[in-house]
Amino acid sequence: MKLLFFQANCWLVLLAAFGPGLKAAEMTDAERGEMYAVVKSNYLARTSLAYRATVEPQMVVEANYFAKKLKLPPPYPIHENDIVKYNVTAPFYSRIENTNLPTPATRLLASTFVAGGFIETTNFVFSFTRGYLWDVINRVKHDERFDLYPEWAKTPSLIDTNGAYQLATQWLAAVGIDVGALEREYAPKVEQQWYWNQPGLSIYHQPGDTNKTMLPIYNVTWGTNWTQYPARVQILGTTKELMVLNFSEFSVSRRPRLVITNAIALSNIPDPPMERLKHSLPGVQTNSVLP
Repeated sequence: MKLLFFQANCWLVLLAAFGPGLKAAEMTDAERGEMYAVVKSNYLARTSLAYRATVEPQMVVEANYFAKKLKLPPPYPIHENDIVKYNVTAPFYSRIENTNLPTPATRLLASTFVAGGFIETTNFVFSFTRGYLWDVINRVKHDERFDLYPEWAKTPSLIDTNGAYQLATQWLAAVGIDVGALEREYAPKVEQQWYWNQPGLSIYHQPGDTNKTMLPIYNVTWGTNWTQYPARVQILGTTKELMVLNFSEFSVSRRPRLVITNAIALSNIPDPPMERLKHSLPGVQTNSVLP
């Protein structure tokens, strides 16, 4: 079950990072070779220790902002020892190119490098793409949801569809989403989740079949593309807990993009020998929201 969850998240991250309209232009062999030479000479396809040490604290600060605004359960505030797993995307794979420049190599060197990756605590996963925290998942409630369906089906919901919509819009607004601007472009929809009473996914159900069990889970979505909703919130109605919050329409976000202003320099810093890892790294320059 957790493997399926991990694979689904990988696809979501790829969709968010390389969604519609971001398809790279065709390159000649010479252009491709020049770009790869730049990548290799600047170590942009790897995540140096200095680069990770710069990006990961920024992600923690932004995750704490979301955790506070969404009133997530502990651990809060998130400290280094609360993180059970994290990943920082290499600069080459987390960049916004300057499309006004003529060649891929010059566009790469003039790119805006931004935070990408995820941090995971015992309770939540916070994923970043294109410099924004775009996905928050309740590990406990979301990962084990299929096993908990029968139990949840017996428990009354504390909210209805209207209550789910109100919670979802409140949460989105709390983390800096301009809900009015979002809804001027995409219509909201609220659906209550359910499952078929018969086991198995291959059973054919006749039209009009109502042999299903409703669940106290509400999905509030904007837009119609099920592979990548501009915004989506999933709520467990029995406790009014957040299960999933994600959005990919960054134009309606008021949060600052996490830009790594000296990504190339950080990538070129050699990793110290293992016995020196406990010492402080050289100073770095970013536009971090850290105080």
